[in-house]
Amino acid sequence: MQRSSAAAAAPKSRSTSSPSAPPAGGSSSSGTAPSSPSAVSNRNEDQLARRWRNFAQCVAAAPSAAEKLLAAHRAAAAAASAAASAAGGGNGGVDPSAAAAAYKVAEKELHETVVSSLRYRSEWAKSVTNLEAKVEGRERELSVLQNYRKSQPKVGLKRKRQRENAT
Repeated sequence: MQRSSAAAAAPKSRSTSSPSAPPAGGSSSSGTAPSSPSAVSNRNEDQLARRWRNFAQCVAAAPSAAEKLLAAHRAAAAAASAAASAAGGGNGGVDPSAAAAAYKVAEKELHETVVSSLRYRSEWAKSVTNLEAKVEGRERELSVLQNYRKSQPKVGLKRKRQRENAT
């Protein structure tokens, strides 16, 4: 149905355009075509669904990562107390360094899960904002604001780099 309306609109735009301009149904430098609003809308909806799934998976994985960290913390504490009470003797077969390494791995996994969930939440919120702007008809305004925000320098980035280099 959209194709027939696009075909009906094509002769009008061809008659008013210059001979060197591309046809109305073809791709132009801006990449807009008569059927592109529905395609872009579907793409935005697909992105929204995908980002929501990623966010939900990270949130669902966080408790198991926290449980692993807690179990590793308990094992490291038990190994340390057993090593201290045995004074280097038999500590029940638990190596304190291995328990500490398992704790570090579990801590890193939890940290990555939390960072991923925050990143996916941010991406999901951006998709929601873009879809709302498209529905409300203020997509152009939102894109201009986002480009302006991206062009501004980040506050405190220099100090953060100095702190990272000092440690």
